[in-house]
Amino acid sequence: MLNKFLKFDIETTKGVYTIAATIVGAGILAMPVYLGEVGFLPGAIMMILVGIAAIFSALFIAEAFLRFKENLHLPRLAKKLLGRPGLYLMFLGILIYIYGALIGYLSAGGQVIYEMSQGVLPIQVGIFLYFILGAFIIHFGIKAIESASSILFPLMMALFAGLIVFTCSHLDFQLLEHANYALMPMSFGILIFAFTGHTIIPSLGATIRKSALKLKKICLWGVLLPLILYLVWFFVLSVSVPYGSLGSGALDPLLSKTLVEAKALGQPATIPLAHIVGGPILILAIFFALFSTFTSFLGFGVSLKDSYVDVSKGKLKQIFALILTVVPPLVFALWNPLSFLQALELAGLYGGGIFMGILPALMVLKSRKIGERIPEFVAPGGNIAPIIVLLFFSFGLAYKTISFFV
Repeated sequence: MLNKFLKFDIETTKGVYTIAATIVGAGILAMPVYLGEVGFLPGAIMMILVGIAAIFSALFIAEAFLRFKENLHLPRLAKKLLGRPGLYLMFLGILIYIYGALIGYLSAGGQVIYEMSQGVLPIQVGIFLYFILGAFIIHFGIKAIESASSILFPLMMALFAGLIVFTCSHLDFQLLEHANYALMPMSFGILIFAFTGHTIIPSLGATIRKSALKLKKICLWGVLLPLILYLVWFFVLSVSVPYGSLGSGALDPLLSKTLVEAKALGQPATIPLAHIVGGPILILAIFFALFSTFTSFLGFGVSLKDSYVDVSKGKLKQIFALILTVVPPLVFALWNPLSFLQALELAGLYGGGIFMGILPALMVLKSRKIGERIPEFVAPGGNIAPIIVLLFFSFGLAYKTISFFV
């Protein structure tokens, strides 16, 4: 049984890389900045809870997808199962999440290129360069994304390993003493964002219909691998970059050395880490940030483009779907180039909370009643698991929303 669980062929490996690369984007850069206030242990507990819920959600989507003969992307799948309200809610959730994500990725990419050039290239120029390359690859669709992800994701993992190795000489385990369990629910929005790559599942499912049983392993490992990476990354950041305080002076983006400074400046966590450790880690951190955001930019971009074509039932031309996908985030990111953290938190909370958290649970329950075919696998937990996942995400969304007004 364990052998079967760990055995991968090329098709399965590419699928796992594609989901994992879509998930491990700006979330891995933003998460430590937000969770720094919570502390490592309570932050890790929240991370595991959201990660487990995200695995179930991925399996729910895959099962519902396989219960129909037609290849349906999430909006039309939601319509088939939940009617027009389901379609509108799904598409709204996807739009909020992916547009927020793309804005965040462009902003992060611009800031990293600005950091790489030591302030010579303005953030807006970095954003535009990042945009041009990403839009070009997205235009060629899921096959191009799979090929790019199969190259970029292993490179990203090599950079990740390098970051861990070089940071190990700068660890301060006293930083682990900081813990604030009362603030655990406050990290809900950014954690949902960090674990969401689920729009890519129907696109993958459509390419492996003949061997659909592999989709279960792809969904499981595609989310589990990011969870493992997040825990390792969060631990290393927690014992190397202090949460700190803002102080009274002006903040310099090229000198930030604490998580609270990074949060105030809207920076990814790799920037204060690079400023603290210095040396080779500066280059590793820059390229890790670029690859981790770029792989997700590609995955989410092609998912939204496919969703636009899907909703229009093929009437919308690919080039116009591409323009609708990538131009609005570019405009917003250029207008507000420091929107990285705010965009990701709101995208995760309201976009991911709807389409990754609440709707898949409702969809899989309905699909078990009206599905057209017996799927190759059924998500574990019977009908209880979707209800638990539904309540978990609904509580988190409500709690975090109320906190904005209290």
